Amino acid sequence: MALHLAATATYAYKPLAARRIRLLKLPKNVDSQREEAPTLVDVSLDTPPAYETVSYVWGEQIKSCLFNFSFGTSVAVTPTLRTTIERLRPHCQTCYLWVDQLCIDQASIPDRNQQVALMGEIYSKCQRVMIWLGQDVHDSGYLAYYFNDELPPELQRKTDHTRVSSSRLEQPDAQSFVRFLLALTWFTRAWVVQEAVLPPKASCFLGPFTFSIEDLWAVVVHHRAAERYFVQTEYSSIRQHPGYFVLNEIMRLRQQERYRSKRTHNPAICFYHSLSIFAPRCMTTSRHDIIYSFLGLQRDPHVRIVPDYDLDWSVVPVIATSAICEATESLNLFGMLHRQAGDESRWPSLPSWVPDWSRRLEAEPMVFPRSWIYFNSASGMAHKARKSSGLPASHLVVQGKIISEVAHTFPFSRVSGEPLANRHGWDVCSYLDIQRLHHLLRKTWLNDTTVPPIVRLLRVILADGSFTLNQKLREHCSEGLLDPDVDELAATYWFLDSLAKQEDTETTDRPKMDDVMGKRATRLRDHARVAWGRQLIVSRDWRLGLAHITAHEGDVICIVHGSKVPLVLRRLQSGRYRLIGQCYFESAMRGEEVTGGEDDADEFILE
Repeated sequence: MALHLAATATYAYKPLAARRIRLLKLPKNVDSQREEAPTLVDVSLDTPPAYETVSYVWGEQIKSCLFNFSFGTSVAVTPTLRTTIERLRPHCQTCYLWVDQLCIDQASIPDRNQQVALMGEIYSKCQRVMIWLGQDVHDSGYLAYYFNDELPPELQRKTDHTRVSSSRLEQPDAQSFVRFLLALTWFTRAWVVQEAVLPPKASCFLGPFTFSIEDLWAVVVHHRAAERYFVQTEYSSIRQHPGYFVLNEIMRLRQQERYRSKRTHNPAICFYHSLSIFAPRCMTTSRHDIIYSFLGLQRDPHVRIVPDYDLDWSVVPVIATSAICEATESLNLFGMLHRQAGDESRWPSLPSWVPDWSRRLEAEPMVFPRSWIYFNSASGMAHKARKSSGLPASHLVVQGKIISEVAHTFPFSRVSGEPLANRHGWDVCSYLDIQRLHHLLRKTWLNDTTVPPIVRLLRVILADGSFTLNQKLREHCSEGLLDPDVDELAATYWFLDSLAKQEDTETTDRPKMDDVMGKRATRLRDHARVAWGRQLIVSRDWRLGLAHITAHEGDVICIVHGSKVPLVLRRLQSGRYRLIGQCYFESAMRGEEVTGGEDDADEFILE
């Protein structure tokens, strides 16, 4: 049936000139008894008419329906698109729509390459995006309450919850409703991210209901805020829902788009940070689109990642990573390298220096994209892309110096409750187990009197405060942890440790967790997330460091141009190197190990 329809489709796409796009022009007499068919028009993206875009889920890939244009021509489309157009057409305010399935010649790879490269601009320049969330409605009562004409008073005033008001939202029907919203298929599709982030206005359509994406977020936040008063012991926070994660990041990026600061905004870093968040959680039909679907978020004019669906999909992440490194003269995206081993990869074999964007992060970046930490191990020397003859694209040439070698490794304890999933509740004491580490250091150290004190050990474990999700703390820690900070964090650790050891006892002298200590505990857990997926290392010259869990004895610690932190490399029999990852290393984070200029550096080939 679908093949028959495709054969009977009569519309012939014509190639577009540079920076030209197609728009679906709708006749204005949509209320007449005989509705006229729309037409596709060719316009300049530099001077387009006012138009709107459509964001929807393709659904089944079989094009079993015909979409009719004027003059009796037609194209084969998916059933979902036909339903989407029927629902959204009466709400079009400009008479022009951009719809990917119609406005791109899907049968032409050159046309797809050309138009996908422009999609960031297409969505940025539209009047608004109309988001079709689907026809199925879980609970029309809740939808009518929240999205009838305007938000209810408690959401407009952002009223603080009480135990009484929260109890209503803890009921099964309320929980089922908010989870229904977050489980909508739209949140699983990779392309919807840039489609929702870039337009100035985003309207959502769900069954017969229409509401802004801001109102949708307000409802989710309203339910999230009530969770602090919930009494269910087995309750799973909506923060853990994949749909929440995607919507939260979409709203953050929408705000960033509206209020971008040229002084502080780094578009390249924001792009690969967003790619690292969304790519593992969103689905694509083509593996190329694990990266191509997010190119609209890439705003650095120096970074050139050109869509090419003729390429083998396995080389796309290599080309993208190389392009970012070369254009930014930075290797800091190596912080995105370490991925969850249990996640299924869509790229089973990648060079050691290329992040597998299709899997979730295992370890937080040592240089957090939105941090202002002082790290400057290479003294500002930039990465300069070099092409060596005969080397394949899977190899990266970097410059730097070996400064030490890993002599001992001390993994942290493995416990349940990953900090990447729960920043507030994970058991930081059981994971770090500082007493055990200090005992092992005593056994390893040559001279017992010079064993590092625990405050020094804690500073290394926390990478001098490099990671935190708290904006004020990022500013406070820009020059690292002050001595009073380390003392307070150490005291907090011992308090939490004693609390855990006494929680099963009957003693009345058990320490109590007040609000002040609760905030300190949250800060400790926040900073300590940088240790997840990493281990303590000791070098040949008895310096402490924090490196990835896969580092082992004999790996070399290097200062590499373009990286704000040292890197751990592994020598291969070929004379080349495998990148193990970023490293915090004592007396090497401020450029102390840089003694020569760029011409004095050695060359390392990463594979």
